[in-house]
Amino acid sequence: MANFRTFAYAIQKQYDKMAEEGELYKVEDLPVEFPDEEQTSILWAGYLKSFPQGSDPIYITNSEHDCSCCRHFVKNIGGVVSLKDGKMITVWDVEGLEHPYDSVAEFMGRLVRAQPVKTIFRSSEKRYGLGTNVQVLETGETKRWYHFEGKVNSRHYCNNPATI
Repeated sequence: MANFRTFAYAIQKQYDKMAEEGELYKVEDLPVEFPDEEQTSILWAGYLKSFPQGSDPIYITNSEHDCSCCRHFVKNIGGVVSLKDGKMITVWDVEGLEHPYDSVAEFMGRLVRAQPVKTIFRSSEKRYGLGTNVQVLETGETKRWYHFEGKVNSRHYCNNPATI
């Protein structure tokens, strides 16, 4: 299977590039509800459902890509866009990814571009997601997990984003 770490890094670099180049905006992330599932956001639900069949295996109880660190990133940075020459650019607009992440990024880019721009992007958080963490297994062995991570550029950080 392709390396999630490479995928997460590509998304992080795209976000960093967009943040350095100028103003960022956030698309609307509507709540959705699926049968037999709790309410979630359209971006998070879309992310989880964008994996081609067989590419997101179950680990204990959830799929491998269903984690709170990545959900935090997708819900807060996954809908960030820049507007350049009349074109909406998303954090998912990266090329050269391996399967299945190429399909996930393409789907997410389309999903984000289909949402209306809701507001300018400002955050009271300095970071979303977490690059990596280590899980100690029952056997005493460890398993390293990689996640999406995005550090908020100082121009997009403020104590009270609702006032902006």
